[in-house]
Amino acid sequence: MSERPIAFVTGGSGGLGKSGNARQLAALAGRQRLHTDLVDGKIIDSFDIVSIISEINDEYDVVIPAEEIVPDNFNSAQALYELIVRLEDE
Repeated sequence: MSERPIAFVTGGSGGLGKSGNARQLAALAGRQRLHTDLVDGKIIDSFDIVSIISEINDEYDVVIPAEEIVPDNFNSAQALYELIVRLEDE
């Protein structure tokens, strides 16, 4: 596995996809390392998760299987990072 920084910001929209919640995730990921309730706290929703999955697939060539699409894997930037690393290693 190569070491690559994980960025939550893309292209012209200023965040992941076109959702305001995704841009909020990008800001939170940069400022609040311990934020652990992004899904449970309704900071991101299912549309944001789909956008995040698409961005991960495009950027890291990692496919997130359906059984991994659970709140625990998306509740924090750290959990998402760990998911990507785990899937890259498979």
